[in-house]
Amino acid sequence: MEVPSRDLEERKFWPDYMNAWKMLGKTSTAYAPWNIIPANRKWFRDLVISSVLVDTLKG
Repeated sequence: MEVPSRDLEERKFWPDYMNAWKMLGKTSTAYAPWNIIPANRKWFRDLVISSVLVDTLKG
């Protein structure tokens, strides 16, 4: 199975992605949480955003 060259280029940024993930974990609080929103499927992205908004407004 051949790996697309773009995947290999993106792999160079893996340490940066991991640092960002650590930052999110250290700065997310119960009062002001971070939410990771997947964006590869628009319908699912919209569902997640809607759910987060509804839960926030209920609180």
